[in-house]
Amino acid sequence: MPPRIASLVACLLVAALVLIPACGGGGGGAVGSSEFNAARVAALRDIGNNYIMPMLERLKARGDALATAVTTLAGAVNQQNLDDVQQAWRNARETWNQSEAILFGRVSQLRLAVSVDASPTNTGLIDADIAGTVTIDNSYLETIGSTRKGFFALEYLLFDPVGGDAAVLDSITIDANAARRLQYIDAAAENMAQILCQIRDIWSPAGDNFLDAFVNAGTNTSAYAGPKDALDALVNHVLVLTEIIADVRLGRPLGKTFMGVPQPAGVEAGRSGNSRADVINDILGVQSVYLGLFDGGDIGTALTEIVRVTSPTIDNATRNDIQMAHDMAMAIPETLQDSATMATPTVEAAFNQAKAMRERMVIDTALTLNTTLTFSPNDGD
Repeated sequence: MPPRIASLVACLLVAALVLIPACGGGGGGAVGSSEFNAARVAALRDIGNNYIMPMLERLKARGDALATAVTTLAGAVNQQNLDDVQQAWRNARETWNQSEAILFGRVSQLRLAVSVDASPTNTGLIDADIAGTVTIDNSYLETIGSTRKGFFALEYLLFDPVGGDAAVLDSITIDANAARRLQYIDAAAENMAQILCQIRDIWSPAGDNFLDAFVNAGTNTSAYAGPKDALDALVNHVLVLTEIIADVRLGRPLGKTFMGVPQPAGVEAGRSGNSRADVINDILGVQSVYLGLFDGGDIGTALTEIVRVTSPTIDNATRNDIQMAHDMAMAIPETLQDSATMATPTVEAAFNQAKAMRERMVIDTALTLNTTLTFSPNDGD
């Protein structure tokens, strides 16, 4: 877990020890009761089968769709095909952000998320590769650092906030290195699709079947000693994501680490204008795991049912804080990069609510779930 959230959790744990006696709220079953344990087992089953697997299948499909769109663009460079590639990138990005809450376990251990979502992009080295003589293909991208591939490398090559699409089209048609730039785009899309497929395969029953390790924790796998350990892994990962939403996605452009001076260039996905959507979709991912939703439908038992066993009050408060974080992010005018300086109070309100969501989930929700908070250097991947 990153040092900044480690210190937060340490402080909040002290606060939680004081607050626990007042956090009941009239639940029907205590932590460890048969009702609580049954809800936890059901949540593992339903979150694994009905949310994690469908979401990772969609993520893989959208990675494939992006690679296919890029191949079409390489065969015929025109505005329509560029539009299709840019939309495919946004579609894949949407699913990626909504999936971030579930990229834990073996996916995190293998640091696959870093290979797809490393920021900031090393544009200098990408340009040097394009201007050089090395063969640019997927095999080459497998050997280079994460800051030269994935979403943000593709964003750098597919979007131009200054020159617009005309500049992008020129860069892959009449520029001296146009052919090699197209090769880099094609290789990066293929490489990312391959990694997203690997993430799916880790969980798939037809692949490594980490799904079984999660759903049947403690019965036929050594990955988790029991249901508590499996749920702890998910909850801790969600908590780290709530910290990233507040301090990185929103706090960085507000300049929270720069004495309060807004840093609009600090946004992620700023080149494509996708930063606000990233925040919203991250929060939707947290909300989906907590409430048990996929495409607006109920997946069955999720975290909310476990919390409600012990404390309906905390469950309602958690639901409310997540929804408010979503609504306040939605209220930010496009783009987040511009709003960091032109609509600072609105972004500040979203930041404060994101912090409130995070603190609620660390102080109340996680402890009501009987979560053992952990500190792992890979949690923020």
